[in-house]
Amino acid sequence: MVNVINILKKKVQRSIAIQNKPPLIFLVRFLLAIWRIFPDSYILLGITRQDNSVLKVLILGDEKNVHYLSTVLYSKKPHKIKAGKVFLYGILFGKMHFNFLKVDLVFIITSLFWHRLLKKKAYFLLPEWVKFSLNVTNNFENFKKQETLRHDIRKIYKFKYSYEITSDINKFNLFYKEMYFPYISDRYGSFANLIDYDDLKYFFLKGKLLLLKYKNNYISGVVLVTKKEEIWFLSVGLFKGKENSIKEGAISSLYYFAIQWAKDNGYKWIDFGGTRPFFNDGVFRYKKKLNTEIRKQTEAVNQYALKIQNLNRSVRAFLANTPFIIYDKNQCSGMFFIDKDFPVHSEEVEMFYKRYWTPGLRKMYGISFSGFSNSSYEFVKDHNLKNLELLEFSSPWSLKLYAQE
Repeated sequence: MVNVINILKKKVQRSIAIQNKPPLIFLVRFLLAIWRIFPDSYILLGITRQDNSVLKVLILGDEKNVHYLSTVLYSKKPHKIKAGKVFLYGILFGKMHFNFLKVDLVFIITSLFWHRLLKKKAYFLLPEWVKFSLNVTNNFENFKKQETLRHDIRKIYKFKYSYEITSDINKFNLFYKEMYFPYISDRYGSFANLIDYDDLKYFFLKGKLLLLKYKNNYISGVVLVTKKEEIWFLSVGLFKGKENSIKEGAISSLYYFAIQWAKDNGYKWIDFGGTRPFFNDGVFRYKKKLNTEIRKQTEAVNQYALKIQNLNRSVRAFLANTPFIIYDKNQCSGMFFIDKDFPVHSEEVEMFYKRYWTPGLRKMYGISFSGFSNSSYEFVKDHNLKNLELLEFSSPWSLKLYAQE
């Protein structure tokens, strides 16, 4: 039964990536909802990345996501206890709570099929992946002019990089075996989200392979999937032994040439793929600077459900230093927290808004544990910032109002 579900899930997910049909998406969400009705539970205890205090977290889900979240939460590897399986039914339909565990936060990695039920339980719902896209018809010239990107572009001219677009299966085999597989495996180890050969070949046959060349030698590449008016920037690889070339633009040049090729061939959008939903994530910041915007990932099937159990110093520090994306009225919104001992002034509101606002978001929520000064509300009003809402936090349960549609 497990193998049947996995095979069916894989075939349907391939179809979703290319065709993006709502019935297929619903089917995958339903399959995952069944598959993950008994998730493993892990209790993590360690020192926070934010203020070196102790944080205790319960995570329900797979080990790869547990590993990723531990890097977001902790400054070093936390103590981890695998506590057995949990029946989600008690959380979704019953009154199951985790007070007896005395944890500070709860994360559940689960299917979007349970979206509305978890909202009613006061969970923040974060997308597992956020989709960044660039409109190449409107933004390519602006893209080239950005100061933060000029450094990357200068490397292309300095090293005289060129690129090749190919449909040659032998070159794809070279890319997979000598670039993609070793690069992703070495970078992420046992927690790498590797696409297996058959799946990546399937996507390659639906698109192209872009190879970056230095003195007629291939050093990196990316699979580009073509979908009507859109290019999907899918999987990057770097030739074995060329790790130092990352600093020389071996990866960033792929973005530039992919955008250029998409524009030259009449495509409107380039989809840079999934990025974790935390504003301070390095990949998130890099894609943001490409003049991209967040677009709704209609093919998404998973989510992170986050609940605050104990608003102590560690949790406040985590929230204040880890702004994130949430699902909000069937779209994506951003949320940042400000932890002060006094009402927040307009200068800080302006700083946080400018730092985190990203085109494509429905709204940005600024939440303060100590309220806002009159100048903050006046700043929002004077600048007509209808996409910024300031919210005062009084207790963990007060956030239930903001977690619901």
